[in-house]
Amino acid sequence: MTTTIAIEDVHWEVKILRALTGHNNLISFYDTYEDHDYVYLVMEGGKYAECDAKGVLIQMLSVILFCHLQGVVHWVLKPENFNNAELKAIDFDLSYFVCPG
Repeated sequence: MTTTIAIEDVHWEVKILRALTGHNNLISFYDTYEDHDYVYLVMEGGKYAECDAKGVLIQMLSVILFCHLQGVVHWVLKPENFNNAELKAIDFDLSYFVCPG
């Protein structure tokens, strides 16, 4: 069952993903499609195996800096929200735009 609030949350995440296009360590977002019941997000796929943490922190901090420079706060930074050997941040449903100050 899909609620109006759930659909609005997905639309918010799409707005965030579109604003953050262009960083190597962010998931590539391509498009959305909607039907009567669902919103479909078209994004790159892949898996992240946490076998070696070398470089992970640098990539995560790079993403955080990029997001903050765009005025976005990502609330759920955790290894599960990164995928592939080259990390990509995903899951922007709890993110917000912020104003300077």
